[in-house]
Amino acid sequence: MSRMITYWRHCCGRFMPLGSWLMTGGALCAAVFQTFAFSTNSAVAQITPDTTLPNNSSVKLEDSTRIIEGGTQAGGNLFHSFEQFSVPNGSTAYFNNALDIQNIISRVTGKSISNIEGLIRASGTANLFLINPNGILFGKDAQLNIGGSFVATTANAIGFGTQGFFSASAPNTPPLLTVNPSAFLFNQIAAPIQNNSVSPAGLDRSGLGVFGLRVPDGRSLLLVGGNVSMDGSGLYAFGGRVELGGVSGAGTVGLNFTGNNLSLSFPIDVQRSDVFLSNAAKIDVTDRGQGSVTLSARNLNISGGSRIDAGIGKGLTADNSPPGDITLNATGVVTVNQHSRITNVVAADATGNAGNINIQAGEIIINNQARYPEQNNNPFLRAALDTSIQGQGRPGNISLEANGSITLIGQDVSQQDQVIATSNDISQLGAGNISLKANGSIFLSNATVYAPSGTGDGGNILLVGNNSVSLANNTSLFTASTLGVNSGNIIVQSAGPVSFKNSLLASTGDYGGDIKIGGRSVSVTAGTEVSARSFNGQKSGNIEISAPDYVEISGKSPAPRPLNDRSQSIIYSSLLTTSEQGTMGQSGDIRINTGVLRVSDGAQLRAESAGGLRGGNITVNANVVELTGGGQLLTTAFSGGDAGDINLQVTDRITINGSNPSKVDLFDQIAGSKIRVELLYAREIAQGDGRTRAKFVLGNDNPASGIFANTSVASTGQGGNVEIATGQLLVSDRAQVNVSSEGKGNAGNLDISTRKINLDNQAKLTAESTSGKGGNITLQDLDLLLMRRGSQISTTAGTALSGGDGGNITINAPEGFIVAVPNSNSDISANAFTGSGGNVQINASGIFGTQFREEENPQTSDITATSQFGQDGTVELNTPDIDPTQGLINLPAEPVEPKVASGCTALSSQNQSRFVVTGRGGLPANPREAFNSDTVRVGWVTLNPSSDNRHRQTVTKPTLPTPAPIVEATGWVINDKGEVLLTASPPTATPHSSWQRPTTCTTPKSAVDSNSKFHD
Repeated sequence: MSRMITYWRHCCGRFMPLGSWLMTGGALCAAVFQTFAFSTNSAVAQITPDTTLPNNSSVKLEDSTRIIEGGTQAGGNLFHSFEQFSVPNGSTAYFNNALDIQNIISRVTGKSISNIEGLIRASGTANLFLINPNGILFGKDAQLNIGGSFVATTANAIGFGTQGFFSASAPNTPPLLTVNPSAFLFNQIAAPIQNNSVSPAGLDRSGLGVFGLRVPDGRSLLLVGGNVSMDGSGLYAFGGRVELGGVSGAGTVGLNFTGNNLSLSFPIDVQRSDVFLSNAAKIDVTDRGQGSVTLSARNLNISGGSRIDAGIGKGLTADNSPPGDITLNATGVVTVNQHSRITNVVAADATGNAGNINIQAGEIIINNQARYPEQNNNPFLRAALDTSIQGQGRPGNISLEANGSITLIGQDVSQQDQVIATSNDISQLGAGNISLKANGSIFLSNATVYAPSGTGDGGNILLVGNNSVSLANNTSLFTASTLGVNSGNIIVQSAGPVSFKNSLLASTGDYGGDIKIGGRSVSVTAGTEVSARSFNGQKSGNIEISAPDYVEISGKSPAPRPLNDRSQSIIYSSLLTTSEQGTMGQSGDIRINTGVLRVSDGAQLRAESAGGLRGGNITVNANVVELTGGGQLLTTAFSGGDAGDINLQVTDRITINGSNPSKVDLFDQIAGSKIRVELLYAREIAQGDGRTRAKFVLGNDNPASGIFANTSVASTGQGGNVEIATGQLLVSDRAQVNVSSEGKGNAGNLDISTRKINLDNQAKLTAESTSGKGGNITLQDLDLLLMRRGSQISTTAGTALSGGDGGNITINAPEGFIVAVPNSNSDISANAFTGSGGNVQINASGIFGTQFREEENPQTSDITATSQFGQDGTVELNTPDIDPTQGLINLPAEPVEPKVASGCTALSSQNQSRFVVTGRGGLPANPREAFNSDTVRVGWVTLNPSSDNRHRQTVTKPTLPTPAPIVEATGWVINDKGEVLLTASPPTATPHSSWQRPTTCTTPKSAVDSNSKFHD
């Protein structure tokens, strides 16, 4: 018999690896346990007292009842000691104690486990303690009928404060132990406790039958030992407390008395063993809200449809006691899977507040991929962790903390299948908060974290993963509120990367909550929506994303989602209203702080409003911004509202590329020619090889990439403003920076400060309006503006052939250049239809390839400010007055004979002196020799006559001041520094005499006449 016990301990105790338990699991250990239990039943399954007490216990048999009397009493404590203690099936163990006894403490000093298949009963309201270091098994027919709390433990001894202890493994005669028990002492590998009881245990408050072990309402039921397992069984303490604790080695576990409730305290240094709930096992403390559950273990596995329930039952009202919590505490892994659930809720027609759900572990895994068929039509039965309110009250909070990782995996069937929920659709007290914190990573897939409120504040959702945070495959973080209250906030933070793939982050309400995302990098891809919305015209929340490396927004959803009908990824702030007048609300702002911002593949940063309300602003602080493949930054307003502003502060460059070209080979079957077509977001492309005409209609629904701050067709508001400060701005392939108004309002303004702007292949900078006034465009601090292949800078008004004055265009490049390909139809226009044309002012060192024209010509690059039916605007081109003829002097046709100053004859022989005037060809080495390759040649200069062409527009050049004339020096002076200065007006003071001796001229005049020559 002892060998079988040893094997069972090694199987189900700490020597068995967790993976082996999960794979062969409870089945193998349960089989061993049942084999041992049956052999015990067939042998001496009975209750046998020992002789270790001053007043020993006695047992007498009446029918199937074993009546336990005697024992040693100390104050309110009654001590029993048994050689063995088992209750066969169909029999009763009855503790016939006095009614004044508070605690019955029973120990087993022999070597056999306690196999409880029948009923344990006690008199009065005493708490019953069963201590057996060999192990305890509650069979399927086990029952409790006691008036107080029940504690089953495989500890070696139980302590009583400073008075001493009552040992089962080393039986002692107990001293005077009159206080309540205070601790459980373990000095070896603890034996397991298993509960398989499914015996009828009466009715709950709703009239439903319960099955398993039950203590009176408001009392406690504690199992503390080695591995603690429940296989399809139940533990019930309605309004009380259920606690399971696994201990694997030597240590002391504290025991606390709080009124009628008992609880355990696990020191950090106590090694723990595992706790299992499987095969629809159930722990239930639901009543008037004060019931609580705590599970303490190394690894905690809740599987096979098992449940832990707390909260307020149907139709009940909570008392003034604080609501009870559900707490799971594990040093290893907490796993909740296979449609298992943990709930702390307020049921229908009930009133009061729900308690919290708290999970602390090394690692947390919640897998809700399977469910009962009858749960399909009830969303409140689908969350793995749930503190929702179906009656009146406030939900509890849900908190998950892990030293390692947190993984949530949910349904892929319906968006209503939540993994974590704390909703409140009825009560005005709002929803609870949800918090996930991991020192490792957080990963959610097909999971919904749900914290809305129908009439109160929405709950806050917090995800903090130190290594990373990843949401994928229809995962949702959702909080909402209505009726003039606040929605909750959503915060996602990580020291590593943050990734959202085909997911939803939404905060919706009259006053929408904020969404804050921070990580080393942030990816919003595969059709993900990050949205802060308000539907009743108050205020939507703000969205802020911070990532020092990069923020990526891209990709399309593989399939539309029930709560996200957008296929492209989007970061979205929206303010809508059903009121015709609207309110004074404003859409929330979007702020991005990052190293590199990439928006591509049709993705958007979008802030919009409707109903005459103000749209939100978009602000980006980055080193690089790249908008490609239809990626957009967009603020827009509908039905009279003003669009928000866009402010980009970019240190390096902004690239806006409207195409993501792909090559397609097409063949003309007749001519056999091969035609290559490049798809650049064009719906119709026609190309041929000269012999044939080929026309292909190519569908591509992607919009142009760009930055847009505009109003819709039905709006009367003003388009938003865009401010860009960057090192360089590159816009190409139909991409746009657009502050236009498509309604009746005015366009916004576009202000760009940069060194370089490159507009290529139908790129646009526009501040146009359909019927209102065109906006203003200001480009400043430029070194170079380059326009090619049909690009445009336009503030044209009345594009719908209606009124509105054209906006103004100001381009400041005082030391730079404006360059356009002459025949590429790249235009700068401030035109109007019936209103006045705008003004164009360009300040540059040079303007090349484009010029002012009275009207646009599709064959040239033009600068225009015209009005078809109104007054033309003005074009002012200010460039430096650089004239190639300036500073040149017309030489006379005939050379002037120079006058040679008279000289004197040196005392010694002199070389001959010559002065040669060679005209305009330079100075040759010898006047009689031809020019060689080293000779500097100066070409003839032709002075062209100036012309003055004047049009209706004014083209002006600045008037430059007349340069001061150059005056020949007539003398020199020495300043106070000893420097020689030439001057036109020397002072009249006596000049300095030279310190050199004058040259003595003694050479005869005949020598000068014979040696001096002048050549022309």
